[in-house]
Amino acid sequence: MTNPVNNSSRISSGQPTAVSNQPVRGDKASPEAKQPSQVSTADASTESSRLQQLREKINSTPDMDMNRVEQIKQALAEGRLPLDPQRVAQKFADLEGLLGD
Repeated sequence: MTNPVNNSSRISSGQPTAVSNQPVRGDKASPEAKQPSQVSTADASTESSRLQQLREKINSTPDMDMNRVEQIKQALAEGRLPLDPQRVAQKFADLEGLLGD
């Protein structure tokens, strides 16, 4: 029986073989392309500051706009906001489809 990798007739002994870290012939990647990108301390500090400002803005925003909720309730009560039961039912069905059975 021949080894399909190198067509030799030697049968593998089942022992693991050493793997070389040398690039495979035809590997065109440069050593620079394989290096992880470096982020300067100044860039990291600036990004950290921006993320902190965003976090503070998110934390200061209320979960619900109660004023808007009251406006919608009032509009529904006065009949100024049309309510289409079939459309509401379809939206619920679509949501259930996204959540799975």
